Amino acid sequence: MALNNQKKDVSKYFHDTLTLMKNYRDALWNVEVAERNLHAEFHAAYGASNKTSFDDLGLPNPHLEGYAQSVSRSKKMLSVIDSSVNLMREKHKKGELYYWVLYYSYLSP
Repeated sequence: MALNNQKKDVSKYFHDTLTLMKNYRDALWNVEVAERNLHAEFHAAYGASNKTSFDDLGLPNPHLEGYAQSVSRSKKMLSVIDSSVNLMREKHKKGELYYWVLYYSYLSP
């Protein structure tokens, strides 16, 4: 099978782990910035404390609610990556070695 035919057979729903790991630091940074912006925007609009959890409040603004849900989904995705890496570290026979390779290659700040 030719290479260009193989690319057509790959579903767009498969995940490219290498690309995700290469962009992990950027994704983590973007989520952190987005969360701070959301807190600042909520504080400016409603005067609530920055420490207030968005889960505890009903957001009347659909823009802020969608933004909060997006940030929450992104944080969950990053926590899945972190827990997967930690699981590999704890359970695989060479987990500690693999963890440090991943950490220094992709995860470290």
